[in-house]
Amino acid sequence: MPLGWYPVLAWEYGGELAGDVTGDGFVDMGDVILLAEQWLGAGGEPSGDVAPEGGDGVVNFVDFAVVGGDLFGK
Repeated sequence: MPLGWYPVLAWEYGGELAGDVTGDGFVDMGDVILLAEQWLGAGGEPSGDVAPEGGDGVVNFVDFAVVGGDLFGK
């Protein structure tokens, strides 16, 4: 982190969060639960298949890494 900068929460950053599976503007346990419900499946609506960008057809650890990174601030 550059000198003089302060840590911020992911939702304070102002950027769109790829891990926001539910589309409510936050990455929280609701997104993790939806990801778990779709685990190793093709996803649903909304889809937990968020990575790589546009999805790869299966909800797996790649998607979990994106959701977890946004949930815990990368």
